Amino acid sequence: MFILTTHPGLEDIVEAELTRTLTARGLPAGKRIRKPFGLKGNVLYHHPDPEDHAIPVLSSLHSIYHIKRYHTHLEVPEGRDILGFIQEALTTLSFPHLEEASSFRILSERVGDHPFTHMDIERAAGEILHTTYRCPVNLTSPEVTICVDLYDRHVLVGELLSRPRFYTRYEKPYHPRVSLKPPLAYGLLHLSGIFNDPGPLLDPFCGAGTILLEAADLLPEGLPICGLDISWRAFSGTARNLEAEGFERKVRLVLGDARRLSSYFPPESFQYIVTDPPFGVKLGRRLDFEDLFSAFLEEASLVLKPGGTMVFLTMHWRIISRLLGDREDLVVIHRRRVEESTLRPHMVVLRKT
Repeated sequence: MFILTTHPGLEDIVEAELTRTLTARGLPAGKRIRKPFGLKGNVLYHHPDPEDHAIPVLSSLHSIYHIKRYHTHLEVPEGRDILGFIQEALTTLSFPHLEEASSFRILSERVGDHPFTHMDIERAAGEILHTTYRCPVNLTSPEVTICVDLYDRHVLVGELLSRPRFYTRYEKPYHPRVSLKPPLAYGLLHLSGIFNDPGPLLDPFCGAGTILLEAADLLPEGLPICGLDISWRAFSGTARNLEAEGFERKVRLVLGDARRLSSYFPPESFQYIVTDPPFGVKLGRRLDFEDLFSAFLEEASLVLKPGGTMVFLTMHWRIISRLLGDREDLVVIHRRRVEESTLRPHMVVLRKT
């Protein structure tokens, strides 16, 4: 069995991508469990064929962060010291790959309120496994990586099968400190419906081009894909990122203002608008988010085809809800919250009437 990790809130999108990928390859569906043991951001998958048949399929998924070989799930009893429990439990488990491995390391993700960090878990688990198997520790390029993840009082143990930073699929010469993660970009595209019914696409706040990279990689050749940004740095950086992947001819870039879309594109040019508008911290002192989004919605409606879909990520749902309340041309058809680090932005899907 495998553990597939993603953003909490995208588990159903992982399952849908997995189903589509398996069907396209003529492979059996297998069994999947979203949020196994109640653990958000995880999908447990059992593939009926040998493991080496499943891994290439799983490695092609765009909605996930990592692939792990599932080992076990443990629940720490109330009152027990968590680190001590983890160490004790690890002594009772078998890790055959460590018996012949040249090196190993422990990776840990910690979710919840605990009086220790993920590094404390890694040290505690590493000490026990090193003592048990006498396998050298290598923190930079280990042969085997054991994952010991803690979600409140639930412990999920597995072996990492994907490479470090597996989810960073594309070369990005331009990589700003804050940019959209690829699984989130894929999730936005998935919610638009563009994979089932491809059509012209616009990202009017393209930033580092993550949505455009995903679209250029996954959508049919020749489909119109456009990106726009008001920042020269973002515009030129996205151009470099697309060129690094050989996608420069698949995407048209425009240096421009998302509040003036109708001055760059003819009416009803796009079937889809998929974007990640600035959350607010990047807007600067002179630009108010409500003014920006009010103007953007007006212009987006002009360049979106009737029946077209707009999908975006936002931390400002209350403002957007108020703005949409004054409009009859854009209707909310779906909304969900996802978790991104310490933030819980909304994914919003609008339909033009």
